[in-house]
Amino acid sequence: MYSKEIITAPIADATILRDVVDRPSACGAFIFKAMRKLCKHGLREIPLYNVWCSMKQRCLNKNHLVYKHYGGRGITIHEEWMKFTPFKEWSLLNGYKLGLTIERVNNNGNYEPLNCAWVTQSEQVRNKRTSVKITFNGETLCQRDWANKIGISNTSFMKRLKKWPLEKAMTIGSCSAVKNSKFIGVSHFVTRFKSRRGIKEYFSIKAYIHVNGKKKHLGCFKTEEEAAKAHDIAARKYYGENAKLNFPTSVENMKF
Repeated sequence: MYSKEIITAPIADATILRDVVDRPSACGAFIFKAMRKLCKHGLREIPLYNVWCSMKQRCLNKNHLVYKHYGGRGITIHEEWMKFTPFKEWSLLNGYKLGLTIERVNNNGNYEPLNCAWVTQSEQVRNKRTSVKITFNGETLCQRDWANKIGISNTSFMKRLKKWPLEKAMTIGSCSAVKNSKFIGVSHFVTRFKSRRGIKEYFSIKAYIHVNGKKKHLGCFKTEEEAAKAHDIAARKYYGENAKLNFPTSVENMKF
């Protein structure tokens, strides 16, 4: 029978869960309970210690939310890293800094010195096996990198991919307001996208109206006056007599 004694030492060179974590057959839930007892020793205040605990939870605790992606796939932890001190020493010698996360170079490999590195959160997201990779014009990047290259947010790019063909989603660039008009619900926009000849820009005048807290676009127009009239028609439709109009005296007789 194994002893459940937890041997502790000063934080700088602590030997943690000596007889618990050294057991290959140790139950993940039991290890987690033993780890919680260490809170009183101050180790929870060390970010690197929390990284180590999280790594063990993913691989050993069958009740953990993401166990199926780690321990459930056969991902294991280097034998020496079952103790915190060897893991800490390796980390400090291999580029660990506050804010970095531990990544497995081979996503199907284990947590071990030759297969791990310290990277930023954004780098780890790019390298996840679930990260969406897109190939366009012979270049392969993850979805987030394509969004940055095109010049739009990742959320906007995701929406494009759902409703547009790939070529359209990849070639139409960002659209941003460059100035507001003197008319209500009218703005000047510039659309930028990259081509082989460089960055191209197209300017347009758009009309919009806010309905139930959401911005509803009404289309593009050649002049500010046309866009303003489109706004007035929509405003009268949604707000009736309470509508704020650009041309209050002529809205009922507008024709395009």
